[in-house]
Amino acid sequence: MLRSMMQDMRYAIRQWRNAPAFALTVIAVLALGLGANIAVFTLLSGILLRFAGSYIYGVRAHDAVTFATVTVVLAASSFLAAWLPARRAAAVDPILALRSE
Repeated sequence: MLRSMMQDMRYAIRQWRNAPAFALTVIAVLALGLGANIAVFTLLSGILLRFAGSYIYGVRAHDAVTFATVTVVLAASSFLAAWLPARRAAAVDPILALRSE
């Protein structure tokens, strides 16, 4: 696996040497995206952390009831997100699906 990764890295470096303008464009786009992401996160976290000690919408972040409610809602939504497509996929006969393609 390590040998495969090293081969992929060497191939990527060779390709970037062949197209330096593309490589610089990719690096610039990544740098701008990361910079914008960091700036927005810094602003939002600064605003949200200022209100961390007070109530937000009448609920504290470290309240046990809030924690339990969020846990139940996230567990239910993840269950539905996995169960509904699996149920739909199980209803399809694989032989008929392959014949129709």
